[in-house]
Amino acid sequence: MAKLISSLLLLSEFPSTALSHAPTCSDGSTCTQGSSWLQITNQRAKTRAAEMAVCPTTGSGQNLGSVTSRINECSGLAASRKNKGLYWTHNDSGGKARVFGIDKRGDLKKVVWVSGARAHDWEDIAVGPGPVAGESYLYVADIGDNNKVRNSIQIYRVPEPTVDLNNWEDETAHGTQRFEIRYPSGAHDCEAIFVDQGPAAEAQGTAGRVYIITKHYGYRGDVYWVDLPAVPSHTLTFTKAGFLNHEGNGWPGAVTAADINPQGSLIAVRAYDQLMMFPRPFGSSVEAALEGAGCHVSRMSESQGESVAFGDDGSHYITVSEGRNVPVWYFSVDSVDGVPVSSTTAAPVTTTEAPTCGGVVLSDVEKQCPLDDGSGCKVLADNMQEKTCQQYCAGHGLECVNGW
Repeated sequence: MAKLISSLLLLSEFPSTALSHAPTCSDGSTCTQGSSWLQITNQRAKTRAAEMAVCPTTGSGQNLGSVTSRINECSGLAASRKNKGLYWTHNDSGGKARVFGIDKRGDLKKVVWVSGARAHDWEDIAVGPGPVAGESYLYVADIGDNNKVRNSIQIYRVPEPTVDLNNWEDETAHGTQRFEIRYPSGAHDCEAIFVDQGPAAEAQGTAGRVYIITKHYGYRGDVYWVDLPAVPSHTLTFTKAGFLNHEGNGWPGAVTAADINPQGSLIAVRAYDQLMMFPRPFGSSVEAALEGAGCHVSRMSESQGESVAFGDDGSHYITVSEGRNVPVWYFSVDSVDGVPVSSTTAAPVTTTEAPTCGGVVLSDVEKQCPLDDGSGCKVLADNMQEKTCQQYCAGHGLECVNGW
């Protein structure tokens, strides 16, 4: 009788759950009805916790500069964990297998080629943990598929390089791993990736798990995840985790980027005309957070917004649109889950005057590493692409002062 009552209660709470056969637990093993019931109720408890989470408070947008014209389709963005103040980005489809390191003003600081990678349709980039404890990795997502014809997509994982910002020569990241991954139910277009991390992920045992959110124009995005092995061996298959809970529809609501803060407690999801954050209470999963109530946060209207990234300490986020010389927008994160973000960890917002040469503003400086004679920095101003400050000034009958 007790077993019958338990089954009836389960059916009334979860009518879509069939008990005529042994259900499957999330780890793929066969569960008893009792253990399946516990899994479902635990998941519902986590979802309810996510729904009760407090929305973050964010500051108004500040324009700190414009992205270097070397990047004309900024399709992904992620804060470096090894190079303070650096953000990794890349161009969209048709670009080369390289990432650009920019600062929050949009100035180009470093170009890094990803050894062994190919760029078919790079759509997003993430930074997070990987197979070696304490190491930081870049995850480059070759996941674009507008026509939904690809049999599999690729994610490249490479140890994040520590770069010499005083040397303007390009560098190469070695140790790249290529992972082939397919969807369980056919091809999808996708532009958003992030890697679970921080105390919230460690508590769940999901640190290093890769999440993607598919791009749709007619309904909310699908959420998938995959655990990448230490060494690639065969084609992997995404696990469908659920749906993204947001009210976006049509072009404005199509998901174009995502990121998670370093603490793992806040997930940002960007669409063309929408920016939402999903709080993730400690003890909750990413899936539960994304199925919970999202929060609209500060943003600026951008022509084709396809990138968002938290700072390396979670104290702020920046957004960038595709296009040439587009602005970089900086927003502070003032509180998370009702707790103020410490001012001691918040990155100060500073505006630095653009360099000049003979009174001429060099509005698009590729590398800010000038030598005393102006030969250590290349500029893209006034159609003098790849010219050094020294060459620029000499060509205009000017003299360099303090490297500019």
